[in-house]
Amino acid sequence: MAGSLRGWSLRAAAFVAVAGAALAAGAPTASAATTATVGCTTRTVAQKFQSVDGDSNNYFTAPGGTFESGAPGWTLTNTWLGSGWGNDPYHVDGAGSSLLFLNSGGSALSPIFCNQLGEGSLRFFFAGGAGARVHLHIDATNDTGGNVSTLDWEMPVPDNGGWVSYKGIQMPYLYSGNYENVQLRFTAINNWAVIDDVEIDPWRSL
Repeated sequence: MAGSLRGWSLRAAAFVAVAGAALAAGAPTASAATTATVGCTTRTVAQKFQSVDGDSNNYFTAPGGTFESGAPGWTLTNTWLGSGWGNDPYHVDGAGSSLLFLNSGGSALSPIFCNQLGEGSLRFFFAGGAGARVHLHIDATNDTGGNVSTLDWEMPVPDNGGWVSYKGIQMPYLYSGNYENVQLRFTAINNWAVIDDVEIDPWRSL
């Protein structure tokens, strides 16, 4: 798997911008999800995707979501951090040199983080080997632990092997409490994949 990545220039890879969320999504279902409670703190937001595809929404970076300083708080299985490989071609979090590589079947579980109740969508960059898909499972619970919801998204890697970032990947809605705690799990299916710059839109401005 690593040999495939070494033979492919991440910086020169073609980027595919997709304006809509042409994704296979499962409806929210009740499930055991996050149980810890993490309060919301002040976020630093910016229009990070304006130069990518005209997306003028504001986003903040998920905890450890740039992978520039390792993957603090993330639980990684069958993955490795690709220091020196470059990152997403638009450098939405500044020019960097790291990304997260997932072998086929590998997964990355984010730290638990906070969104205001009923708000939040996300975007991230990914690419991968031929036929690869990236599965994203999202768990959310309100701050009292009394309302739990999940969403699943499965996204194909572009046929040209380039980077892609879908717009409008929604967080689950929760309708009680004061805020929601969210945890993301990325899994590579069918082939290796790389992900970078996981960004959250705190106002669900789709």
